[in-house]
Amino acid sequence: MMDIGVIDKRDLRPTRDIVFDLLRKAILNGKLISGERIMETSIAQELNISRTPVREAFRKLEAEGLIEYYPKKGSIVKGITKDDIIEIYEMREVLEGLATRLACKYIKDDEIRDLKDTLKQMEIADKNKEYDLFFSIHDKYNTIIIDAAGNKRLKNSLLPLYDYIASFRRITLLQDERRSTSLLDHKKIVELIELRDENKAEEYCRNHIRKAKETLLNLQVPVK
Repeated sequence: MMDIGVIDKRDLRPTRDIVFDLLRKAILNGKLISGERIMETSIAQELNISRTPVREAFRKLEAEGLIEYYPKKGSIVKGITKDDIIEIYEMREVLEGLATRLACKYIKDDEIRDLKDTLKQMEIADKNKEYDLFFSIHDKYNTIIIDAAGNKRLKNSLLPLYDYIASFRRITLLQDERRSTSLLDHKKIVELIELRDENKAEEYCRNHIRKAKETLLNLQVPVK
């Protein structure tokens, strides 16, 4: 039996969307590994639903490139490849850079205070080696900037990218040197946002993401 989670009966979305999210999350967090065969019947039985929403969820997963269908073999988990990582980080660089530029224009004083507070919290978590807490605060930092940008379409484009690379971001931030560099970068970015320096803030943010990509690609991570 595959541990892909359960359907929350309080979730009123179409069943196909719920199944898609469960399977997508299981692939991205490594519960379903690259090369693993997944079957509609098994998943339908595990979730106690019909095969129809599972079949529809499989189609969406194929469209996202997370699984592939092979005649006579069925559906195989594809997962995230090295090329996927490069493409996603290239997109992330542009979109986060834009979010940072827009934040320079629209951020409020209380949001700047929140950003500074998250930096202090990350430093404490890092010092105490509370890495799960560090990752959680790191996500909060990104959310503040994205929300401050005030662009819903930009936010909706960025959030799925974070889902794709969540496990890989953890891998890079578990490296002591990368974590220290990341904190210094974040401090500088917040400083530039507070100064409303759009050009420098965007470029610093983009360079920060380029460094994260290079760190990840230079590590021995489980991607094709």
